[in-house]
Amino acid sequence: MVRAVIYARYSEGPNQTDRSIDGQVSDCTDYATRNGMQIVNVYADRHISGKSLVGRDEFQRMLDDADDGLFDAVIVWKIDRFGRNRNDTAVSKMRLKRAGVKLHYAMETVPEGPEGIILESLLEGLAEYYSEDLRQKVTRGIREAAKKGKWVAGVLPYGYKKDNDGRPMIDDEKAAIVREIFKLHIAGNNTPTIERILASKGVIMKKATIYRILKNDRYLGRWEVAGVIIDVPAIIKL
Repeated sequence: MVRAVIYARYSEGPNQTDRSIDGQVSDCTDYATRNGMQIVNVYADRHISGKSLVGRDEFQRMLDDADDGLFDAVIVWKIDRFGRNRNDTAVSKMRLKRAGVKLHYAMETVPEGPEGIILESLLEGLAEYYSEDLRQKVTRGIREAAKKGKWVAGVLPYGYKKDNDGRPMIDDEKAAIVREIFKLHIAGNNTPTIERILASKGVIMKKATIYRILKNDRYLGRWEVAGVIIDVPAIIKL
């Protein structure tokens, strides 16, 4: 019986959860059963884009295990789960081929021969197109929101909050802590010392967070998002 593994992946997003992994694994398992394959392992990357191999630790582990001859086939739900960059996909597929491992798609039928080569290339191109098109739409949405003074580019820096219209404004309570951190730093205290001083005042904050605050020039009111300057009140003034 052919030894097969499943590779599943989902990107970041509000509708992307482990249920996406479960669904992919279920369909891939059904495919394996229909084709007389035995599933010997499952590799899953969560909250990871397919645009690059960077950060896809489970994918890299799968390729390493393929080199070690631990399985004969890889099953993915669709080709875009394997990757959304044609160059990376081609290199990874070649690596599997050299290891004697065949790639299968549970929900897409790719025939053998020249027709299959053309269809597979088309599917890879569509996956990369979708990824790039989505990136441009997201960037455009962020830019248009920024033109209105709104912040939609992730979590606000500590010390800020959003008003009812989505515009950044100072959170007075947290901003006071930010100012205290800068005051202590200017006085010559290092990050561990600042952490201890804050803790003595009942403010529990990790050294890494304090370090990021001290390195963030947005507290000076210098905010640029997707090439657009947002007018935001400064917490720290020179």
